[in-house]
Amino acid sequence: MKKNYFFNKNKGVSLIEMLIYVSFFGVLSILIINTLFVVTKVSAKARINYSLADGGAGAIESITRLIRNADTLDQFLSVFGSDSGVLSISYQNDSGSTILDKIYLSGTTVKLDENGVYVGDLTNTKIQVSKLLFQNINTTNSKAIKIEMVVKDSRDGDIKTADFYNTVILKKKY
Repeated sequence: MKKNYFFNKNKGVSLIEMLIYVSFFGVLSILIINTLFVVTKVSAKARINYSLADGGAGAIESITRLIRNADTLDQFLSVFGSDSGVLSISYQNDSGSTILDKIYLSGTTVKLDENGVYVGDLTNTKIQVSKLLFQNINTTNSKAIKIEMVVKDSRDGDIKTADFYNTVILKKKY
């Protein structure tokens, strides 16, 4: 009688086949779990980088806009060359009233006061500012302010810092 290799009367899998299947699925599971951990870590780093870029650039842009609109710079109320700099500038609003703005670092947040009244934070709560430095630049033709700001984010155990720089010319001073 002829043996038929395709139709075996003994149904099921052998022990060796079972070990091969289990080891294959074990290796596949390890690869998938490792990939998930890597994706999670990369996502956390991307979130931190976005937070730094968004928070730092937003604060620098707000400070730049305020300086560009300024008519005068108050030398006595401003603190130049310090890591906790203070900048006092004034401008006239549409009704002709003079507004005095004060930009300063309080703790790890950049704040804004208008006519001595706290207006709000210029940085978001996810980042901390460790340095806010203002430098006064005077030439015969113009007046400008150089801004240096260092921000950090220490969520998820990683500490990441970013530096932001800008130089802004006061309006009508060039």
